[in-house]
Amino acid sequence: MNDILLAIDSSTLRLQLGLSIGEKTDILCVDIAKKGKKLGHGEILFAQIEKLLKRNEISYQDLTKICVISGPGSFTGLRIGIAAVRSFFLALKVDVVGIPTLLALSLKEKDKTDFNIIIDARRDEVFSQSFFKAGKAKADPILMDKKDGLVISESNIDMEILVQFALKAKPEDFPVMPCYIRKADAKISTKANIVQIKR
Repeated sequence: MNDILLAIDSSTLRLQLGLSIGEKTDILCVDIAKKGKKLGHGEILFAQIEKLLKRNEISYQDLTKICVISGPGSFTGLRIGIAAVRSFFLALKVDVVGIPTLLALSLKEKDKTDFNIIIDARRDEVFSQSFFKAGKAKADPILMDKKDGLVISESNIDMEILVQFALKAKPEDFPVMPCYIRKADAKISTKANIVQIKR
């Protein structure tokens, strides 16, 4: 029996979903920034997954594997995608894999060797990672200052290529763990009152 894989990319302002059934891959994209409403990934993710499954006459129980982009990217988007996939893992008992953003982007460069993927991290910074070849990283991703002359890579992941990679990816090699690189902006208040709950 062929795997039926659902792939989720919520790392940017575009929600991308891919559903692989045998030789067929169906892709659904929603550009959140252009919807004109203040709806984020959390408000639309499950409705869009259900839409994708329904048009392919697939139920959640038919899924055999789920993939999620694990970062770097939008803090909120990544948390929502990863939390959803962890919930699916607990509820459906299916294999799940987390594919890092820069590795996923490298998959499009199948004819290149010894190259870098560089994407905009905002605040005059970029995320960068070196690769031996598509899908084979030389080192961990880093955050660095944006400099003149840097070639910024296309930041949209090719979902068709991603699902093909994810079908072969082993959960032990690609755990569903967030890859943030940059520290979160949110800080714990030092003035907060701590209340201990007795059990």
